[in-house]
Amino acid sequence: MKATKVREITLLEQAIYSGRFREAERMAEEISPTDLRSAAAKAQVLIYKGELEEAGELLGAFEKRLAEANLKEAAEFGLAKAEWHYWRGEYEEAKRQAQVVLGIYSLNRDHFGLARALYVLGRVYRRQGDYEQARQEMLRALEEAEVVADRPTAFLIGLITFNLGVIHYFLGDLVRAEQELLAAIRALEAERGRYYGNALNFYGTLLIGKGLYEEAARIIQAAYECLAESAFFDDLAHATNNLAYA
Repeated sequence: MKATKVREITLLEQAIYSGRFREAERMAEEISPTDLRSAAAKAQVLIYKGELEEAGELLGAFEKRLAEANLKEAAEFGLAKAEWHYWRGEYEEAKRQAQVVLGIYSLNRDHFGLARALYVLGRVYRRQGDYEQARQEMLRALEEAEVVADRPTAFLIGLITFNLGVIHYFLGDLVRAEQELLAAIRALEAERGRYYGNALNFYGTLLIGKGLYEEAARIIQAAYECLAESAFFDDLAHATNNLAYA
């Protein structure tokens, strides 16, 4: 691996923000992090791949540098930590990290940073079953993302919309949930990995609830194939379970 250059880390971040994770994986393999920014970006790729132990080791190795970091570096590192805790099921710590990041990005009204911090918070509340609070945070995230002009947001908006679909499903607003899930599937299709597969799978869940078993089976099979190709085994288990009901 080679030491990180500013251009390389910028390209890696752009790939992550755009949902081009296969490209991001190849780029991350060539990067040896030298600072908080590059460590955070590489950790995000490892987290996406489900390599939580490796991501935790990487974040732990750089955490001592937080004391000398600027606010931007601290915020990006905090977002990576929040994601890591979230995927480990450590929701209170994920929430704490996201709230710190939210405070940092509120100082200069960085809409892109605010949207991503609120997106993490919304997911935490969703996982904790507080669907109304989750809905509020996701709507705030969407509002921030929609005014970003200097970075790609289509993928982030797709992620937010997917979560809103899930939240509205559990709140009993199935019409709105279906609209949002379909919009998310369109927005996430280019990724064709973990998030696209999960969006398809959850839409299949909604179709099962409507009694549309044949269509549900087709959608869930597509989710299964997408997740199997990328070897996301935990997500694959959910799709397999849904296929049994479709």
